[in-house]
Amino acid sequence: INGFSLPAITNAKDRAEVESKLKQCFREFENDTELKGEYLELNSMSDDLVNNLRAYGIMFQQPNENTLLQATGAGRDWPNNRGIYLSNCGKFYLLVNEEDHMRIISREEGGDIVSIFKRMSKGIHIVEQMLTKMGSGYQFDRHFGYVLTCPSNLGTGLRASVRMKLPMLSHYLTPSQFDS
Repeated sequence: INGFSLPAITNAKDRAEVESKLKQCFREFENDTELKGEYLELNSMSDDLVNNLRAYGIMFQQPNENTLLQATGAGRDWPNNRGIYLSNCGKFYLLVNEEDHMRIISREEGGDIVSIFKRMSKGIHIVEQMLTKMGSGYQFDRHFGYVLTCPSNLGTGLRASVRMKLPMLSHYLTPSQFDS
């Protein structure tokens, strides 16, 4: 978010303001059945919910002495001013103040990549519009592009990952095929 240091060097006041701005953005999701949901603060989540979200693959990485979050300073003041926006439909999530100011996740079972991308694009656009109205917007540099914490993503503004479950794959492959 423009106007704020990235999490590795931010302070508690800025982190709180990032969370506050994003909470305001989430109010705009109420008008969209696919994005409508609720924001849960990390420090008030039950252990069961944390474990369920972790098992589903959308929970924060917990900083400890062996993690990059801790080594870079992004884990300071843990877990204050961090949380997850969860859509009611279970297909859209937004993590606040982890590695970056926000991480947007759109997912669903099946192979409808177009729907996943449209949902994510809609969420990104709504957040950008609201941040711009508040005088912020996204951090952008004419030379580097969209600014993110991870240098490998610098300029992309978007990193897309695909995880697939391929049931019975090993059933159809011979052991020698695994070596190649």
